[in-house]
Amino acid sequence: MVSTRKSGLKNSKPVPKAAKAPAHKKPSEKKTAKAIKKTKEKVANKENVKKAKDAPKAKAKKDTPKAVPVKVKPAKADKVKVPEKKPQNKPKKPAGTSYLGYTPDQYKKFVELKEKLDEKTNNDLKEICRNNGQKVTGTKSELVERIADGKILGAIPKCPSCGGGRPKWDAKTATYKCPGYMEDSDFINCNKKFIASDIQRSPWQD
Repeated sequence: MVSTRKSGLKNSKPVPKAAKAPAHKKPSEKKTAKAIKKTKEKVANKENVKKAKDAPKAKAKKDTPKAVPVKVKPAKADKVKVPEKKPQNKPKKPAGTSYLGYTPDQYKKFVELKEKLDEKTNNDLKEICRNNGQKVTGTKSELVERIADGKILGAIPKCPSCGGGRPKWDAKTATYKCPGYMEDSDFINCNKKFIASDIQRSPWQD
């Protein structure tokens, strides 16, 4: 029995040992630096080639002149000549007064008369106006000015346009304007304007 086992052991083939994998050697630092340098040189060469190709195109773009927009001026409209207005012959303001309807002497007298008439009562002033066919309505200052004006220039007649109203005198502008008049229960409008020479006044009765 013993001999058989020994013979069996002798005849059996030896088991081969597993081959060891070759150890991976790390690249040296010098080789790594060279490889990086070569890679950079390749990239740089590619970029230089690309720039060389693009250079003519860029130059062509620069050399191409830019289109300058042309400004078109709008056509000028023909000037329309406006006819000049001829100045109207307005009465000139006498020197030394703010009233066009009076001369300096008349204005001075007008002021003096107002001071004297201001001492009278309203009833007295209305009676004077009534005797000269003038309006008797208005404030005391209006009655005073109406009488003082009448003493200088005369009594104002009825309107030559409507025949019923009595024009109101504006000594500052030397013009008249008729407001109109009452006829029964109706008021008749006039609003006619006159210059000083259009109205012929009658002598004032003191």
